[in-house]
Amino acid sequence: MPDILLELDLRPYAGLWIAVVDGRVAGVGRTARAARLAARRNRPKDEPLLLRVTDDGQGVRKEDT
Repeated sequence: MPDILLELDLRPYAGLWIAVVDGRVAGVGRTARAARLAARRNRPKDEPLLLRVTDDGQGVRKEDT
């Protein structure tokens, strides 16, 4: 897990995909594609890191999209 994610409270995103840009959640969605699209609307020049937050909100898992 990237160090910056240790500082984020991921509980609001439990069970969802997040798109992280520069250590901030730039997009959220029920699918990786939805999170990526949300991030691209907010940060069109940046490529987000896509992660799925565990169901308990305590960690993330990088999965194939």
